[in-house]
Amino acid sequence: MWPPSTSISPEKEYEYIILGGGPAGLQMGYEMKRENQNFIILEKNNISCSFFTTMPKHRQLISINKIFNHYEDNAEFNMRHDWNSLLCDDPSLLFKNYSKELFPQADKFVEYCKDFRDRFDLNIEYNCIVKIIKKNEKDEIFELKDHNDNIWKCKYLLVALGALKENLPNFEGADVIDSYATHSLDVEKYKNKLVAILGIGNSAFEVADYLMPFASAVHCYARRPVRLSWDSHFVGDLRAINNNLLDMFHLKSLAGVVNAQIQNVEKFTKPCGLTAYKMKFDLELPQWDPPCTLTSTRKYDYIISCIGWRYIDLDMFSDCCKPKVSQCGRFPVLNSKWMSSVKNMYFIGTVMQQRDKKAASGFIHGFRYCVRSLFSILNWTNNAKLPKSKIWDSINCDEISQFVLDRASNTSALYQMNNNVLCDILILKPSDDVTYSEDGVICGTAEYIYELPYDWIHENDYFLNQKNMLIMSLEDDKKKFTAETNITDFRVPQISLRSAVCSGIVRPVVRSYKTGKFIDIVKIGTTLFGRCNEHIIEGDNNPIRMVKIISQLMCQNMKIKCNVKIPSLIEDFKNTKLTVWNRKMIEDYTEKKKVQTCSKEKCSYTIKKKYLVDT
Repeated sequence: MWPPSTSISPEKEYEYIILGGGPAGLQMGYEMKRENQNFIILEKNNISCSFFTTMPKHRQLISINKIFNHYEDNAEFNMRHDWNSLLCDDPSLLFKNYSKELFPQADKFVEYCKDFRDRFDLNIEYNCIVKIIKKNEKDEIFELKDHNDNIWKCKYLLVALGALKENLPNFEGADVIDSYATHSLDVEKYKNKLVAILGIGNSAFEVADYLMPFASAVHCYARRPVRLSWDSHFVGDLRAINNNLLDMFHLKSLAGVVNAQIQNVEKFTKPCGLTAYKMKFDLELPQWDPPCTLTSTRKYDYIISCIGWRYIDLDMFSDCCKPKVSQCGRFPVLNSKWMSSVKNMYFIGTVMQQRDKKAASGFIHGFRYCVRSLFSILNWTNNAKLPKSKIWDSINCDEISQFVLDRASNTSALYQMNNNVLCDILILKPSDDVTYSEDGVICGTAEYIYELPYDWIHENDYFLNQKNMLIMSLEDDKKKFTAETNITDFRVPQISLRSAVCSGIVRPVVRSYKTGKFIDIVKIGTTLFGRCNEHIIEGDNNPIRMVKIISQLMCQNMKIKCNVKIPSLIEDFKNTKLTVWNRKMIEDYTEKKKVQTCSKEKCSYTIKKKYLVDT
């Protein structure tokens, strides 16, 4: 039974409760303490970030810790390549002060999180195990009951529980096999043994990488093909640091990946007395004549399930405040500001990846910015404190454009939360009587707002009602390239054009809006360092080439005629740095590409044409 509300002691009533003391909880706690918010963090264990005391299983993080980044004194740029630090104003709490390894050990991160909590004296209640959460419908207050029957109250609940438990298979016999969290690290057990791993994500390949030197063979099974992060540009897909099994598979070294549907697993005893497993699975063969499904069995000495994590436990929530979950059941459904289907219940941390699956929300270097952005929204809507911004008392198009280019060249938030997850906003308010400007300096004001969710901007009346607005994000066109495009390709963008289309790496994209209606877009090319405030071609002495592209967009947005001309890179460097191809050079290049791509026999795992039914 829940005790009556009159028994609630005042010290257990808060505006915000952050449930979980992991990295997301610490980041939100830091933002709230800095703004003197009434909050508490409830953590079930006796330390912060306790997940990392045991995970990842083999202790090496796959989050980059790149210390030397060419721009030594540019702290914001360097955060692009520091995937472990939380955001704060103390440079001693950069992760480079804890580890020099490119891929650090997890124990170092636990040490880092303890120091972060201690340095800022965040309000955390440790050893507090929340058993059930309910919401009082009358006053819309959340009530959290812990293992000691204490009741904790709040208006806003921020769930930061991270990976709660393993995602386990549901076929018959799944309970007899090992999992990522439970499998033994004793390599003697696996020597000269056949091992099957269920899953083709980073945890599966992490285990495979560990076992390959000892097992006689390792096979990974999954229902879908492997997604490589260098193809998808999503950090949650298979990373190169874990993909040694793929290398050995394609170089014919007793490793394999099988796309199959597991039916069941049976445990049996071999004649020698050792336990083994028989796995039954279906294998689709669309390329056969006729197309077939093969039902087969294989025997293994060990089967280990590594199919990811679940990020919500519905048993924690009463029926009155049970959030909707995604189709797979692993994530809560979140809206554009990471709120669940339950009003004022937010989910933060790695669970924020439910919104995009295309940027870095699943990792610290991504969700630290999402958490900060959410806090900006909460502080704005609840306390009328506007998000961080820069204001100009006149509209100098070239000056503001240079600012945008510098921002795009350095920002870590938009760099990691790319492809329209987070964005910056430029609001222009020219004087009503201005119709022409010779030098691009216009009477009026301009405001630049930092790091808000792109989708939320397009739902918010404050932004939809702006007469003149530009939105800047960092984006790439990786998904638009054909499968044959080499992953190492990098092409200098043609900045003589107004839009540098088809970029394989992120670069700034600026969109123009008038009262919510999309008007125009420009895409700015970058250097190999991902910067657009430096010249792409050595020897280019024109300081305003990139600037004029954005200045022109600003003038068009305000419907003000400006004397803006974009200097042509082709004309400036023709016959010096640039050699314009003649017809023969074009034909030679085309022929070379034909030779590279032609083959007498085309192979694919698709259904033969004669079996396709016309629709």
